[in-house]
Amino acid sequence: MSPSLVDMPELVMEKILNLTLRHVCRDLRNFIDDDGNYSMLLDSKFVKITITAELNLIRFKFTGRRGSIWLTYDIRENMCTRMFNNRKSLLMNVNPVEVAVGDLYLVLRFQKTTMKRIIFDIHDSELTECLKNILDRRKIKVESLTVISSQSYRIYQVLSIVDAKVLKEIVMRPRVDQEDFQLLNFTEIVETEQWKNAEELDVKNFIFPSEKLRNLTHFSRASIWMHRISIEEIDYLRNHCRNSIEILLLHPASSEELAMKWGPSCRRHVTKDDWYFRTPDAEKILRITNDERFCNIAMSIRKRRAG
Repeated sequence: MSPSLVDMPELVMEKILNLTLRHVCRDLRNFIDDDGNYSMLLDSKFVKITITAELNLIRFKFTGRRGSIWLTYDIRENMCTRMFNNRKSLLMNVNPVEVAVGDLYLVLRFQKTTMKRIIFDIHDSELTECLKNILDRRKIKVESLTVISSQSYRIYQVLSIVDAKVLKEIVMRPRVDQEDFQLLNFTEIVETEQWKNAEELDVKNFIFPSEKLRNLTHFSRASIWMHRISIEEIDYLRNHCRNSIEILLLHPASSEELAMKWGPSCRRHVTKDDWYFRTPDAEKILRITNDERFCNIAMSIRKRRAG
């Protein structure tokens, strides 16, 4: 079994991670960049990478089987201090973002196995645009993507650098953690191959537009926030729900109006009304629960009870 980057002696690991595209010799750089040599590179076998980008700071956290390592860049104009394993190096007359992206690119070149999760916590940085340019040909292979940003174009850029054929889950959160609903333009996001191919979606604190509900129906599980939802829109989701959809609402849906559409509910709780529907699978049913008190509506397909 090939040794992973995490399993290597510290000195060897440091030498590898301290390389950037501008600091290695031309032959080595060309060797690493040559797709024909990809099979000869070691596999770092990281399971998770966390990328934090703020105005004057970029931090990478690489998590493997034996723990985590960090690369941190303290950014100033045309220079940066790069920190790795408590060792600092001052880089002068450089574009700090390009240096950081070059280091990350090199690490990703040693990542052959599919990662479980990658987290982008993006505040104010040109990092995503630079990553998009350098990773245009080789997408990041990861099963779960979390994007923490309040800017739709940054979320779009991050989605575009992930391998759509591998990605299973998309998680989206605003940069500032708060309970208020926030506006976000989903127009370009829902048209990406990554969105269309993913199986699970978890979007909190962003208002999901009702006109984009058709872009939810391919997910096996979806959790979103909305201002309000009409009876017709709920009925549309009822006819297209694949497995599970949960919607938190600013304004509750009316159980009385739903009862006029579907008939009387089965009241399971003082605030919860349930409706049950047949599905194409005779062994399963669709349950829709409306909770007017907590402004929540949930749809789930489940097995019929015996008898």
